[in-house]
Amino acid sequence: MSNKITAAKISGYEVFIEKTHQKHLSDSTGLVRIENLCDSVIELEISYLDTHIHIISKIYSTLKLLYHPPKNTEFSRFKTLLLVTNSTHNSDVQYLSAEKLMQLTQQDFSKQLSNMPMMHLVSTGQTISKPMYQGMTGLRLPLFVNSVRLEGQAWGNDHAPEIGSWGGEYITILKGVDAQKLASDAFGSGVLISHQPKYHPFGNDFSSILEYQSNNQSIRAGAKLTWGSKRAGDGSYLIINGQQGSDYYTPFGYLSNTASNEISLYTGNTHTIKNSTIHIDYSYYRFQSGIYLGSHIGNTTDLLAAIQRTTPVLTSNSYDYNIGKPYQLGIQQMFGIRKIPKSNKGVELSLSYQRNQRKEFDPHRNSQLTFPQLNVWMQSVQFKIANNEHHNKPWSLGSSIQAQFQDFGGYFFVPAYTSLQANAYGIYDLKSLIQMNATENRILLRLDYLIRETTVPKSAGITNNYFGISGGYSLGVKRKNHFYQLHISQSWRAPSVNELYSAGVHHGSASYEMGNGSLRPETGQKIEFSFNTKTSRWNWHTSTFLQYSQNFIHLNPMSQPVITVRGAFPAYRHEQLPTAIAGISLWTEATYHFGIFNFRGDFLYSRILNPARFATQLPPIQLSTQYTKTIKSFKFHAEYSYTFRQFLYTENTDFLAPPDGFHLLSAEISTQLKTKKFNTRLSLFGNNLLNAVYRNYLDRFRYFTPMPGRNIGIKLLIDIHHHRTH
Repeated sequence: MSNKITAAKISGYEVFIEKTHQKHLSDSTGLVRIENLCDSVIELEISYLDTHIHIISKIYSTLKLLYHPPKNTEFSRFKTLLLVTNSTHNSDVQYLSAEKLMQLTQQDFSKQLSNMPMMHLVSTGQTISKPMYQGMTGLRLPLFVNSVRLEGQAWGNDHAPEIGSWGGEYITILKGVDAQKLASDAFGSGVLISHQPKYHPFGNDFSSILEYQSNNQSIRAGAKLTWGSKRAGDGSYLIINGQQGSDYYTPFGYLSNTASNEISLYTGNTHTIKNSTIHIDYSYYRFQSGIYLGSHIGNTTDLLAAIQRTTPVLTSNSYDYNIGKPYQLGIQQMFGIRKIPKSNKGVELSLSYQRNQRKEFDPHRNSQLTFPQLNVWMQSVQFKIANNEHHNKPWSLGSSIQAQFQDFGGYFFVPAYTSLQANAYGIYDLKSLIQMNATENRILLRLDYLIRETTVPKSAGITNNYFGISGGYSLGVKRKNHFYQLHISQSWRAPSVNELYSAGVHHGSASYEMGNGSLRPETGQKIEFSFNTKTSRWNWHTSTFLQYSQNFIHLNPMSQPVITVRGAFPAYRHEQLPTAIAGISLWTEATYHFGIFNFRGDFLYSRILNPARFATQLPPIQLSTQYTKTIKSFKFHAEYSYTFRQFLYTENTDFLAPPDGFHLLSAEISTQLKTKKFNTRLSLFGNNLLNAVYRNYLDRFRYFTPMPGRNIGIKLLIDIHHHRTH
């Protein structure tokens, strides 16, 4: 969508033709192409995020929709909203829609996210991975589902986010003020996942997926139903997804006890009452995974020998769907209700509840004892209130209060605690003071107060009170086809209970973790600049950042493994050290008649300043290129990537030096069948087609085994649209 004055082009908005019930999405240049329509005047519904507007337009048989909004119409105000929102959804590389997510061949949610620049994965074997953005993960990269934060991520990097492999309707990288408004510890970035679809009046949409992958004999099935009511934007949705996988294999053979299964359910309703929209959402997620038997070793001598092995310990000659000890189980439930003013002027309210539980089962426990060695559960209740725009003033306010309760059963690893946290923030729009062609020019100030009472076994209760100030500034400027962004942030977070007081074996990551009771609140200053430009053929995105923390909390390897009654494990301890982190990313895409070329490169640097050394768990340089070609109903896609050996490494700061660099090749071919009411897509894909033997520096199991070998899969996607008469 564009006009001659602003030349703003917004990708990802939706145009729905009421008469024929056809749905179209704008491309990366902001254009919608509607084919095979008779010359007429028709009614269009144009939707973007939570905003919907109907217009009447004269069209022709083949149309490139390039609409010039009149200044004196309601649609003009809608156009202004798009320009403001564009500061968040500024580029396809920072935004994943449902259509993109469904086409990705990776299984879990984190691997879907890894398609974005500066996004990497911290993993524990094949089935568990967590996103890392600009070197930040866990608490410093908050994940929000339907605007509710996933609290289970506070338990460390040993398990995946509690999100099903279906993904979401859209996934967005939040930066600057947008991120800090939701969390003081965002360190400049956050991830927003929404399951709420766009509804059409009397429209029913059904999507389904059926997938098989050869490496671990994985079978996946899922379905989504969207039911639109009589009012535009109102309706209900239901998403169900299930997956079952057996032991996966490396080029050397099968890894015993690495099977996994997952089930997820998401449902919700959107209803308009007067000038407000009510969103009600519920989700359930359950994940179970075996833990590779070769990572649990009885004594230190055998452990050190296993770490130096070039081939993994294999105890099985074939795949197996059974999951034995050790294994882990994660369950999460979430309920939320939000009231949002339709015009974005007024008070926004939200109330949410979630329960997270994690269990780990010890392989050395008596087989007659069925309770888990580790059993931790946490409950969170949060209430938020925000005044998005106060009587047309350039400022907005928000506040929230959250109560948490955590307890544990089995053996001690992390303590029980109760906490109460309150915060308040204010945002001021500087566009009214500083005259410039800016799509965004905002400053934020945030105050947080946390009181926490922790109960550690065999000791008196510990009460901690934390108070912190954080703030940020975000500027976005658009010049013709160029878009510039600047973010400056001051972040603050209190140390988690896990970082302070953990002590024991973490079977999920095959490690022994020790907390540090002397940790203080962590702070960090960050500056980030990004540049986007688009032409008819080229789409270019580059970004760079620099962050400094006087007291960054690391989870560092200790000098020697630890021997326990449950075996010997690599040991880690939380330490607080002055740290600098910097990075640069380049993403570009070129479109020609003979295909689409894509290139991506990332480089991150992290240095502990005292004592001087490189930080561990830093992503190495990664370069990748992609080629996509569409011929009629067939589409071919290939990707090649090379990950370098991590040369930013200080000797003897880890149990094993960084592994060698490696090449990966993947490809996909698909065919599509479209009619007026349904769309079917069949894909054949392959990952690691060269069956490369490699170890990933960000994988906690790289001490024991290389990554999976060749994987071939087939996927069937079906989309059906039906329009009711009433």
